[in-house]
Amino acid sequence: MIFGRTSPSRSSKETHLLEIELAEAVATKLMSWAKLFGYAIAAPVFLFLLILGLFGFERVSDINKAISNFERDVSPKVVKAVTDAEEASLKSHQAVGAIDSVNNQVKRELKSAEGVSANITALTNRISRSEGETTRQVATANAKIEGQLNDLSSKVDQANGEIADQQKKLIDTGELVKSFYSNLRSQFFDFTSFSADHLFREGSVGQPRRVVLMLLKDAPIPESVQIQFHVFSQPRNSFLVIGNLIVFFWGDSAENLKQHSLNVSYAKDPNFKGKLFQTLSVDEHGVIHADETVLPAF
Repeated sequence: MIFGRTSPSRSSKETHLLEIELAEAVATKLMSWAKLFGYAIAAPVFLFLLILGLFGFERVSDINKAISNFERDVSPKVVKAVTDAEEASLKSHQAVGAIDSVNNQVKRELKSAEGVSANITALTNRISRSEGETTRQVATANAKIEGQLNDLSSKVDQANGEIADQQKKLIDTGELVKSFYSNLRSQFFDFTSFSADHLFREGSVGQPRRVVLMLLKDAPIPESVQIQFHVFSQPRNSFLVIGNLIVFFWGDSAENLKQHSLNVSYAKDPNFKGKLFQTLSVDEHGVIHADETVLPAF
């Protein structure tokens, strides 16, 4: 077998066949693209026509009419929407102005509040100082009261001791009797002469009795007082006891009173806290005084 070049007739034929095949492939591809393009164009047109059919648009005039109706219905709404938008814009500007006014008012109020805060701070400081002063005063008062309470407690203890002693004496009959007799007193008053501790006074006109006044050295227990003239004891309704002053009503003459002394016996009152009279006197008007005290006309 001899190898060499292919013959010219055969090579031309194969080349021609190849060109035909390529042309057919290109034509087939172009046809497929054309179909796809046609489908892409036809589908929207068909959909648009279908929609028009569904809504009843059969002619172009129907479409124009629908557009006119749409404009007639929508246009007022658009105008109203624009008007509302303008009003809203105006209100917005007014609201902004109101907000500015409120902000200014808030600033003024904050400034005023700062002044109030300063006053509150000053008041708080004053209250704090006052509380400190009050605390010191309370502490001083507490110390003073504590001292007084201690003093009172001491006095109460002393009084309790004295009461205990008195109770002991009351329980012990012998001590009670001894205490009673140790307080017995006796004084004699001679009316042949008068001194600062006794006086004799004639009774008022029409009064048969005379008044005898005597000052005792101690204030007596009124129930223990006894007045004796010679061997006669005077009845209890015949005299008064005023502190250490005895007012005795004598029913006989002054001459008879001078015959014997008056003996006044009594028990000293240990609980008497009043004033003891020291002297008796009669002024130029005949008024009797016990020290500076004016005595009534008995």
